Order: sequence, then structure tokens, then C-alpha cells
Amino acid sequence: MTEYEAIDLLLSGSENFDSLFGYWISITFAVIAATYIVRDELNIVLTITIAATYLVATALILTRFATLATLLTEVMNHPGLPEEFSQSRSEEHTSE
Repeated sequence: MTEYEAIDLLLSGSENFDSLFGYWISITFAVIAATYIVRDELNIVLTITIAATYLVATALILTRFATLATLLTEVMNHPGLPEEFSQSRSEEHTSE
């Protein structure tokens, strides 16, 4: 992987983080707004369905966050990447 490809992948990953966070905020707002609007008409089955759907969506987004974090960590530790982008090499220089 060239330096350009590593930096491009790093920037793409951080854009994906922003995008996923935006989706999660939208989902959270939608659940809060919908629950507030129809709170008097919700029965236990609908309440459980909404909660379960929200929890599944949140789990999916958290899984994607974890996957992206792992990918970005691997990219940041790539030997072809400049030192200012690398976590492990920067930590080695500051500890000396």
C-alpha cells in the first residue's frame, strides 16, 4: 500500500465515522419523536417492537464503528504511512 492509498483510506474511514454517527443521531431522534407523538396509543407490543428495533440498529452501528476503528488502527500502523499519522511510532518517539 502506498502512502497515498493509506492516507486516502484513513480519510475515507473517518468520513464513514461521521456518516454513521449522523445516521445514529437521526435514528435516535426519530425514535424519541415518534414515541412522544404516539405515546398515548402505544401498547406493550409496539413499545417492545420499537425498543427492539432501536437496539438492533444501535448494535449494528456500534459493530460498524468497531470494524472501522480496527481498520483505521491497522492503517495508522502501516509502515508506509508518514510518522505524523502513525500512533505506535509516535508513541515510541515521545517515550524516548
